[in-house]
Amino acid sequence: MREISVMKSLKGHPNVVSFLAHTILDMGRTKEVFLVMEFCEKSLVNVLERKGAGYFEEKQVLTIFRDVCNVVFAMHCASPHPLLIGNGVTCLDCQSRNLFMHISFF
Repeated sequence: MREISVMKSLKGHPNVVSFLAHTILDMGRTKEVFLVMEFCEKSLVNVLERKGAGYFEEKQVLTIFRDVCNVVFAMHCASPHPLLIGNGVTCLDCQSRNLFMHISFF
């Protein structure tokens, strides 16, 4: 449930995968949540593996770093959630496999 409210609060951010829809199935003792999000073809890990011994140009590195910082800032500034301590959202799973690259980046 928290993911739904976080994704709604970040809707429209240029560096966040688009959140399209959700549904919650009541399974009796538990609930299952399904999120429908924009398809992302490649993660940063995929791009790094494909480059092998290659490297990013300095401008590409700065663009990736800026975009990640913008998203983290937006999450930290998000409206407070009743289940969170303090304001905003803290991402505990910020890692390269969770960073997706727009096709125009390549």
